[in-house]
Amino acid sequence: GDELHMRPNKLQLEAHPKCNAILEGVKDLSGGRESMHLTIEKKVGELSGIVVSEWSNGVPCVVVNMPTGKRKGAIVIWNCRPGSSQVSEHGWVASGDGTRLMFNMLKFASASSTEAKFLL
Repeated sequence: GDELHMRPNKLQLEAHPKCNAILEGVKDLSGGRESMHLTIEKKVGELSGIVVSEWSNGVPCVVVNMPTGKRKGAIVIWNCRPGSSQVSEHGWVASGDGTRLMFNMLKFASASSTEAKFLL
């Protein structure tokens, strides 16, 4: 397949500015030679979550489901084949910002209830 690159979804990030933290320090992310991901219907991401970024083919890359009810933390989905090019020739390109993206997603999703009040 074609090598796809992640790009921020500026409209969604403007509407949900706290989600910008997920892309902090992430400038370059390639899905690799195969750029394997699931084809998620855009309407699903827009109705049930925030599409923080998309692949260059328009498929959602990072989607956030904000907390509801008693749940304090967000659910963050990275629509990408697990593992970098360091562990699989089919993985995302390790020289990019994939590690930083994972760190940001985990931090965003695992905020304590006190932090969640400020993040979300």
